[in-house]
Amino acid sequence: MRSSALSLQLQKVQTRSDNRECAEIRRYIDINYRENLTLDKLAALAHINKYYLAHTFQKEYGVSPITYLSRRRIEESKYLLGNTSHTLAQVSELLGFPPPAIFPSASEKQRGSAPMNTAARCGRASALPPRKSAEP
Repeated sequence: MRSSALSLQLQKVQTRSDNRECAEIRRYIDINYRENLTLDKLAALAHINKYYLAHTFQKEYGVSPITYLSRRRIEESKYLLGNTSHTLAQVSELLGFPPPAIFPSASEKQRGSAPMNTAARCGRASALPPRKSAEP
């Protein structure tokens, strides 16, 4: 496992106090990023309230625990896609990303519109299904 070599570089936060629980959660994420991790699960592992964990982790590292997890998975996916023959779907499954069927909603959240709407704005109206006409 490459977790120690790929631990994400986090911005230095001036108020950082090396909180033991946050350091423990960060190490846990670095080792177990392939698992289905939630804020509830991480907080339970550290025996602290999930809101306290989210606030303290953000204060310590400048990102939320779930953002850190996502970035960790993305960094690992870059490595796997560049250095193995795995497909994107295989890498996605290996790293615990959600199923590809939710891509449109994730894309919509990120860009503010669904991929099909983007295609239509780019002049590819054939990418959209025909609209049903409203009957009086």
